[in-house]
Amino acid sequence: MADAELQTPEHKAWALEVKRRAGWRCEWVENGERCKVAAPARLFADHTVERRDGGARLDPKNGRCLCGRHHSLKTASERGKRMGL
Repeated sequence: MADAELQTPEHKAWALEVKRRAGWRCEWVENGERCKVAAPARLFADHTVERRDGGARLDPKNGRCLCGRHHSLKTASERGKRMGL
């Protein structure tokens, strides 16, 4: 179940702004090339600096649009850093 905060109108507006700014395309860059995954694929508005690490919750500058694969990679990486892995 998603965090209740992620269901608020404010967060939904933030997520929409992040995705619009990205042109509805994943912003992950690997080997100098931007990911080609775009809408209608499922996209996530991801906090660049995670909320639990003090990232601004509703500032579009603290967001980027990621596809499911890259969102999972980024989340796992940040979790590993927190755990000292």
